[in-house]
Amino acid sequence: KLVRQLAESGPQLRRTLEHADHVGRLGWTVTGSMTPPDMIRLSAMELPSEADSYMLEWYEEVDADLNRLERHLLAVPELESFRTALSQCFTAYRRGEFAIAVPLLTSVLERGIRHLGPAEHFLSPNVEKTVEDRYETAKEDQPENISVYFWMSLYAFVRRFYEHYRPSRCGEYRIFRHGIQHGTQPPPNERVEVLRLLHALNTITGLYPKLPLNDAREPSSPVGQAK
Repeated sequence: KLVRQLAESGPQLRRTLEHADHVGRLGWTVTGSMTPPDMIRLSAMELPSEADSYMLEWYEEVDADLNRLERHLLAVPELESFRTALSQCFTAYRRGEFAIAVPLLTSVLERGIRHLGPAEHFLSPNVEKTVEDRYETAKEDQPENISVYFWMSLYAFVRRFYEHYRPSRCGEYRIFRHGIQHGTQPPPNERVEVLRLLHALNTITGLYPKLPLNDAREPSSPVGQAK
């Protein structure tokens, strides 16, 4: 099915992927869990609010209770130490308690980003540089691989998320990593903000090196392919 969709999307998908950074600036990421038509429709959005509405509908259709996303993320070895926190985030989400999940997921997201880089840089304070370096490496080593565009969207997302939260931005309707983590921005009680962070985390974990075929651990299934 995916091969057929790729063939049918053709040049339009190529143009979409080449502007995957636009998706990141909208506050979302491109991930392998999305079909080519999903990617095309999301990239066509002009405003963050339009993208938010689209992704709310998308999750309602492909994984309304986030059961598949939860199974996938809880099975990722790199997130094992945050498994309890992640599980509690999903519980809070299903109760409609979104605000309490935002700070926790911000921490889990940063943990996930740190695992993208080499072990010797794990404690580096500049996680944006980690994503930038991996994106540049992907462009150089595998310029035709679709993962380059996932990196492109993630890098734009991370730059947006890690912009400094200043008094002049207090009325800006989006979350900032620094504002949430340093207690200068109250976490919003909004479903879309939890989905935004979980979706980015799904993109991040999809960019981890694949397990070898003889690895004894059960592989995690992709989220969203039911569409």
